[in-house]
Amino acid sequence: MKNKLLPVKPQPQTGFRWADHHYLNRNPALDFANTVLYRHRPEHRVDRLYDFAVVRAWARKSRLRLPSTPPISFKECLRLRETIDRFFRQAAAGELSRSCWAKLVRSYYLGMPALGMVKTDRGLRFVSSAKRPMDLRGSLLQSAIELAFSPDLARVKVCPGCGWLFIDRTRNRTKRWCIAALCGNRAKMRRYYERQRHTTARP
Repeated sequence: MKNKLLPVKPQPQTGFRWADHHYLNRNPALDFANTVLYRHRPEHRVDRLYDFAVVRAWARKSRLRLPSTPPISFKECLRLRETIDRFFRQAAAGELSRSCWAKLVRSYYLGMPALGMVKTDRGLRFVSSAKRPMDLRGSLLQSAIELAFSPDLARVKVCPGCGWLFIDRTRNRTKRWCIAALCGNRAKMRRYYERQRHTTARP
């Protein structure tokens, strides 16, 4: 299922701050895709990005370089985010399409500086031949392509609670929730209240 951009611009969320759990994957591409909550529940969907200042704050917290003059527009940022999300969401479901892969590769081709490839036991790693540090778009695309060629691609899952993408790094690959203390506990509480409600409703 395709994730379309919202027709209405997301509104600023008072008091919101980026926290460590927003970077749980330690992979910029997946963490950037996760700036949307509840993709699988349109009626509850929350988009954390509403202008480029928020993108800057996200990049600064993730320690990614973002020049004073943005290399891409805010709309292009959102478009790139959706391309990344769609690719890994399809991969997690085992339904990766050729067009989805082609779109990610095209974004990489158009947005990356000259790179060299190094093969490692964790897949391909890219080494920039550019003299200047990689910008935000380059960092996102590099991490996306590296993960796409990594064994960890098979470990990408979708959290049934919030809809986030996460890498299951457990040995037996049985992790269900992105963060058990958050989504896992919320699910337990919902089940508890459901049981209480049914118990109370019994004649």
